[in-house]
Amino acid sequence: MYITRALAGCETPQDRILCVFDVLGQVVAEPGFHGCASINAGVGARPGSAVAEASDVSRAWLRSLFVDLSREAGAANPERLAQQLAQLYDGASVAAQLDGDYDVAAVARAAAAKLLDAATNQ
Repeated sequence: MYITRALAGCETPQDRILCVFDVLGQVVAEPGFHGCASINAGVGARPGSAVAEASDVSRAWLRSLFVDLSREAGAANPERLAQQLAQLYDGASVAAQLDGDYDVAAVARAAAAKLLDAATNQ
């Protein structure tokens, strides 16, 4: 997975959180990008189906990653920060797909940096 490989090169939890958005920027800029596979699959899947389950597992992994990294970064409320980061990530992915705006990941990264700073400097 792109994210796991990229995180290996980051030194701090803060760097790893922002790196997730850097990877998103690379993915959405790839030719043929048609949106997040987990979101696309989950939207059309019947509840309880294998496709819905695979989508849920993928999305849970990302949320869990954000919780773990938020905790490691010293966020006062790691679950809340993770929820905010996941929403930024999802929104950027959808905007890249629907609007063809591939710079949106950089915008999401900047917002994530502000949220991270606020969550860890209380």
